[in-house]
Amino acid sequence: GWDGSVAFGLTGNSGNTENLSLRGTIGAKRTSERYETTLGFLYAYSNQDSDTTENRARFDARNDWLFGEGNRWRYFISGFAEYDEFQDWDFRLGLFNGVGYDFIKSERTTLTGRAGFGVVSDFGGDDDDVRLEGLLGIDWTHQLNDRNKLYASATYYPDFTDIPEFRLEAKAGWEIQINETNRMFLNLGIEDRYDSNPGGDSVNNDIAYFALLGWNF
Repeated sequence: GWDGSVAFGLTGNSGNTENLSLRGTIGAKRTSERYETTLGFLYAYSNQDSDTTENRARFDARNDWLFGEGNRWRYFISGFAEYDEFQDWDFRLGLFNGVGYDFIKSERTTLTGRAGFGVVSDFGGDDDDVRLEGLLGIDWTHQLNDRNKLYASATYYPDFTDIPEFRLEAKAGWEIQINETNRMFLNLGIEDRYDSNPGGDSVNNDIAYFALLGWNF
């Protein structure tokens, strides 16, 4: 059985200055005794005074193989495809595998660590070579009560082909269940993407704040 969600946020202004920002996400998750599969899609766009300032999309997929009840270990394969108009590259693809361990796994709280390695390749930039990257990550969720959930995740990607370069992706947020009947929720959060060598005129840190209204299905 799959559980899914869709969320959307939109802000704008028209007058002395004109700006528009939108962010949309679609997610799906399947959990069974043997598998845990997560899918996610993100699109973000911003426009200020008729000039586009952000235009990016990303698709993530991960499958975890679980080793039975009471076993905290897992094996995973994950991949992503990303487009960003304002990076030194146009498209980025990545494929990783590794092991995970459930440090905490209860009805209200989960804390899972991950370690592995994989390959990443950029397209449309100055450097289109395939890179070997490591992966060290942590995922945390805590259900405060029936309506409120906190979550955070951070993943460190060291570049083994160009030490000491690395990437870091982190996210934290608060999900509030607004209406139990139609399963409407509000998602407030912050996201940071750091690249020690972004290339071109791109900056190292790319931070985004978001407030999304969504529905679970």
